[in-house]
Amino acid sequence: MSFALALAVAGTLVAAAIATSAFARTEPERAAKGASRTERTLARSAAQVTSLPKVGLFAGGVLGERFHLLSLEVRPRRRAVIFAALTNSCDFASGDGVVDVVRSSGLRVTSRGTVVYKRARQAIADADSFGVSGRRIVTTVISAKFVAPGRVRATARVRSRFVDRRGRTVGNCDTGTVAWRGLRVPGRIVPGAELPSGSSQTYYGASAQRLPLVAQRAADGTLELALAWRLRCIPGAKTRQTRVQGLAATNGVFRATKRITEPAASVRDEPVVTFRHSVAAEVGERGLTGQWRIDATVRRPDGTRAKCSTGVNRLRAAAW
Repeated sequence: MSFALALAVAGTLVAAAIATSAFARTEPERAAKGASRTERTLARSAAQVTSLPKVGLFAGGVLGERFHLLSLEVRPRRRAVIFAALTNSCDFASGDGVVDVVRSSGLRVTSRGTVVYKRARQAIADADSFGVSGRRIVTTVISAKFVAPGRVRATARVRSRFVDRRGRTVGNCDTGTVAWRGLRVPGRIVPGAELPSGSSQTYYGASAQRLPLVAQRAADGTLELALAWRLRCIPGAKTRQTRVQGLAATNGVFRATKRITEPAASVRDEPVVTFRHSVAAEVGERGLTGQWRIDATVRRPDGTRAKCSTGVNRLRAAAW
């Protein structure tokens, strides 16, 4: 498991309480109510069978005042890999909004269709990424359950305590318990009919980089879209996440272009990176398709430059 950190680039985020939700019971379990013991046993067996996932990438996230993105890749022989980009809430200003990127391989899908990752009190020497000195002591818990064919629900939480050289606590961060849902990303998506006026829909999926996305078409007709992405030429964390909000549709297609420069011009002897985001998406009752291209230019203190791009980073997401 490795940690990487990236500043959220979708603007200033404020703390929000994210409610957890219990894992939904599958239809066979609901049908078992009031049945005989044998019937209930058969129903539980059927539920267990349907909860075991097919090989593939399950991806999605949750939108709110803070947004979080997660994916769970199921590999042959019930092996699994977890990815999570979780936004922190801290009791000190410099750390608030910093994103923990968690990757863990070598996990297993149990016979009950669950995947659990736990790592307690891990010492990480990255406190400077949060703007403080010392060490960070991290506890991470991610728990997922496949609740139906092609569907997964999960909870995730990262808690951090920062200590100085004398072992004294100098700050705390917490993503809170993030309740997440995701879908198995299909090979092909047809968005379907246009959503009725005044209705809303949420979509879960991934990009061509196999990183998660979540989108929501609001009742007012605008679209919110959040995506994790990766660029290798940028300094610091190579994996970031960005959210765009209030996208309006023209002829059924949502489009936006956004330019972001970091760090501030007042910072000396540091590379300056300019990102250009170009987003286009089409949504319908069944799903979302589109692309999110990100081009980066890195200007180094010695005057040299480097450029890289995601290319045409295609998006695929389905309605829950």
